[in-house]
Amino acid sequence: MTTQIREKLYRRIACDGYDFHLHWIIAFSLMDVFYTKRSKFKLKYKSCPIADFGLAHGKFRVMPQDRLAYVLPDGTARRSQDPNNHWWIYLTTMKGEELILDFGAYVWNLGTCVKPDPYDFKPLGMAPALFRNRELSKVPNIEEQFVERERFSVLKDPELQSVIHDFDTIWEGMPVCFEYATSKLKRELGAFEKEIIPEWIRSIFTNLGTSIYENEWKKWPTTTQICIEAD
Repeated sequence: MTTQIREKLYRRIACDGYDFHLHWIIAFSLMDVFYTKRSKFKLKYKSCPIADFGLAHGKFRVMPQDRLAYVLPDGTARRSQDPNNHWWIYLTTMKGEELILDFGAYVWNLGTCVKPDPYDFKPLGMAPALFRNRELSKVPNIEEQFVERERFSVLKDPELQSVIHDFDTIWEGMPVCFEYATSKLKRELGAFEKEIIPEWIRSIFTNLGTSIYENEWKKWPTTTQICIEAD
């Protein structure tokens, strides 16, 4: 195994799991930064405003050879993240155009990444991301990649809005966040999840807020630099 392949395998393992938490908190941060009284502007795709965004839940089409499995110290085996229980972010424009942002498919060997260097988000060396936009939707069979079963608006969710507007700090609204996650996952949160949710909210909200409110986004390139990690 070459160093390149070994490092990619390590990153795939590191990206395994918690795709609900990641996509939810990113969507939540978009609401906090772009859709409150202090927001400077709102999201657009090209020239069209975004009317809604939130979480979609369903299936991601994966080839069997692209799934990981782990042999644990006690000799038992465990599969990696289940592609039949996948989460991603949907965005809908005012014209009704549907867009998809997916940050959780790298574990299944989808090596589409954004080069993070221009954005100065250290210590990121790569940022796995798939943006299914107008152009990518023309790719043959891309519509079959995502099979949506349900969706939940984050932008219009009254519980998440209350966390932003009704509490002096977001930390006071953390019980509401836990209840929201529990209702969508349809299970109780574990102790580790209750640790990472506040930490991820702090990190993602801070990074995005700083980039927008301190005008760091003005230094970003107008065209996103995409790379594809091959085996």
